[in-house]
Amino acid sequence: MDILKYIKALRGPSTTSEGWHAYIGVILLYALIGLFIPDTILIDYQWARGYANFIASFIPQIDRITALNIAPDFNRFYYSVLWPASLPSVYLLFHSMRQDVALGLYPKNNKISPEGLAGLLLWCSLMVGFSMFLWIGFGFVRNDNIVVLRLFAPYFNRAVTGPIIVLGFWATVVLTLVIIEGIVEGRIKITSWKKITW
Repeated sequence: MDILKYIKALRGPSTTSEGWHAYIGVILLYALIGLFIPDTILIDYQWARGYANFIASFIPQIDRITALNIAPDFNRFYYSVLWPASLPSVYLLFHSMRQDVALGLYPKNNKISPEGLAGLLLWCSLMVGFSMFLWIGFGFVRNDNIVVLRLFAPYFNRAVTGPIIVLGFWATVVLTLVIIEGIVEGRIKITSWKKITW
């Protein structure tokens, strides 16, 4: 029996997105971890400073968040944990989003317009720029911006903001790759915008 038909038979008429479930679940897990990280971790633990500096040498976003001087020790260590820890979630997101595409959940009916594809690629490039370099965003991400302060300063908010940014990056990149893969393999058709609803 064809595996896709078997999956559809098991799922029935459900339109639940497994990719969305995976995304939310991983965010909540990492946010819970963030709630247990003390503000003074880089002051209290030398190993934490060495680890954060090592990871920051590969991820430019970490230095930029530290430079905001909003809970700098917490955010520097937290993001240095989030980026490596998020790597296993890439497989989870990729697997679940491929299943969603196989079931025709998105793009709707496995069709995408040229405008929709261009918009997805543009959004992916903006997400990469924001997530990795913070060069675009709220007031170009300045520490005197009220939105930035609310995202990175309060304890609960910053614990949730971190995984949203990091996982948002991976989710956008993975979705883009899955859509491109579907187009290349013929599972997703590019059609006129007049014939498709995103």
